[in-house]
Amino acid sequence: MTTLHPHLPATAPSAHPTHSGLVALVDAVAPGTVIAVDALPERLQPGAVPLVVLTGAELPGSPSDELVRHLRAGGRAVLAVAPPAAPWAGHRLGLWPLAAPGARPVALPAADDPLVFDPSVTARVVLPELDGLRLAGDDLVALAGGTGRALAEVEGRAVALVVPVGAGTLVVLGGVRLLTNRWIAAADNAAVLSWALTGHPHPAAPDVVRAHRPDPARHHAPVPVVDAHGDTSLLALLPPADVAVAAPEFMAAAARAARLLPPEVHDALVGFVDRGEPAGALLLTGMPVGDVPPTPPSPTASTGKDHVSELSLLTVGRRLGQPVGYEPEHGGDVVQNLLPTASDVDRQTSTSSGVELEFHTETAFHRHRPRYLLLICLRGDPAAATTLCSVSEVLDHLPLGVQQVLREPRFRTGVDESFTGRRSDRLGRPMPVLSGSEDRPTFVFDADLMVGIDQEAEDALQELRAVIGRQHVSVTLAAGDLLVVDNAVAVHGRSPFAARFDGTDRWLQRAFVVADLAPSAGERVGRVLTTRFAP
Repeated sequence: MTTLHPHLPATAPSAHPTHSGLVALVDAVAPGTVIAVDALPERLQPGAVPLVVLTGAELPGSPSDELVRHLRAGGRAVLAVAPPAAPWAGHRLGLWPLAAPGARPVALPAADDPLVFDPSVTARVVLPELDGLRLAGDDLVALAGGTGRALAEVEGRAVALVVPVGAGTLVVLGGVRLLTNRWIAAADNAAVLSWALTGHPHPAAPDVVRAHRPDPARHHAPVPVVDAHGDTSLLALLPPADVAVAAPEFMAAAARAARLLPPEVHDALVGFVDRGEPAGALLLTGMPVGDVPPTPPSPTASTGKDHVSELSLLTVGRRLGQPVGYEPEHGGDVVQNLLPTASDVDRQTSTSSGVELEFHTETAFHRHRPRYLLLICLRGDPAAATTLCSVSEVLDHLPLGVQQVLREPRFRTGVDESFTGRRSDRLGRPMPVLSGSEDRPTFVFDADLMVGIDQEAEDALQELRAVIGRQHVSVTLAAGDLLVVDNAVAVHGRSPFAARFDGTDRWLQRAFVVADLAPSAGERVGRVLTTRFAP
């Protein structure tokens, strides 16, 4: 059981990082308040304003009669409830049921699909002293009125109440997610909650919350490393030399070869798909690459090499999903050679060398972008580092207000010139940068091609760019290293290096992997996506 006390600095680490914005709010507007996330103190002191998160049938920690005593003596308290707690919460406190048994969250049709309900609902605050404010949250619960008065309503149904209890006041919020970092910065939640805690509006409360950074001292998680021990067992299924890498027979062999991977490698890949990694990437070392000839002068030049590295790459790809190619990229090859070329030294492309390759989601503009990006190193360069940054590792450094803006569809992305043949001014539809749940966020970002549609969005994008620049990690790949990047979770780039163009330059091979081939069926021939983009 853990109690958060508001006298802690807003940036202090806590057992409840998802509630750090709440701590910052209380520290600013109600420094005498007790925030009880798991348990109330055994005794509530006069002047304390307990905030109780109730998700079960029982009041956590302190008995319910202590809370009732505190209220009847003239105290104030805030109770956040959600099913299955909501129907019985009032009864446990000696009040009427706060919601009818079997109550469900308020459900409104989603704006983009009237066949489904949108879990995120915005309520109108109806108290005169808070006129015009909005309360937003996931799964807001409609509460019974009883002797209370509505604080906020959705289509006439109260989702927040002000309830007199003796000489005191109980404020009931129908939704526990109103208190998490994601939602306390949404709409006017901070202002409403500051009033709930103190009984007085605090105009500066939203600014306090939106400026809060959950944990700016946090360091990026390292990329986990799994050693394949140089195991070559999968080569038992290497197809004959005359079978092309793009042939169905080669891909079938790669699928079968997954069972020959070292157990620790196989299990790490399964875990990466199922649970992910905080770093958004996984590094396999000691993977077979075969005999490596001189680095070719261009990605499509004939090399005469064996197909050992291709089998390693596609075996891992098939364990993760379905390898695909993109027609504009190297003709749609499912395995692509990445190496420096003299013509692209200073361009923002994978064949550059003299410039820093900016952080980006692979094909951020594409509706069928890959879920995983795979890079295997045939020949390394100690000066060339692959840079990585995971969304879960930057959120704690971003102000909550910036996070909120990044979750809104206020960003547009251009198309990579490798897909159109030249730099284009065309931009795609508005989209959010951040998506996913609070515990498993995802993002799409391209430092070179993405813009905000207004100044606030552009400022948020630049803040994200700056944090990524400070918090990323680097991996310098050597021969036999295979890097797996979750393209929905991590962005990547590359440091500049000095290319020699003499057959000894850095040489990687790349593969793109989607979770399922079916969504792209109308824009795909075999494993090659043929989506066309306007120049």
